[in-house]
Amino acid sequence: MFSDADAAALYDLLNPWEPDSRPSDRFYDELVGVADSVLDVGCGTGAMLHWAREHGHTGRLVGLDPDRAALARARRRADRPRDRGALRRLGRRSDHGAEPGDRHGRPPEVTGRRLFR
Repeated sequence: MFSDADAAALYDLLNPWEPDSRPSDRFYDELVGVADSVLDVGCGTGAMLHWAREHGHTGRLVGLDPDRAALARARRRADRPRDRGALRRLGRRSDHGAEPGDRHGRPPEVTGRRLFR
């Protein structure tokens, strides 16, 4: 039986981020490379964000994912303390008990506009 941490490590082995050899990864890599800020919804183990930072992205990189083990792996590979703090868990309820959205519990469709200001 695999632990969640084992499954996250296996995911990285089976799904490496390779923009040099995978057209879909290259497509996103080009977009990320020119963006000032990146929000990776479903970031998994953070491979894309880590690649971006390693290849010179100096802006804000934020990852969201519901998988705690994948996020723990992403945080371990984050180069800068600021990056480790920018990896967040998505879930039915947030850590503070409100429904997904902002700190007042407003739904994401109300608060999502603020992400891109």
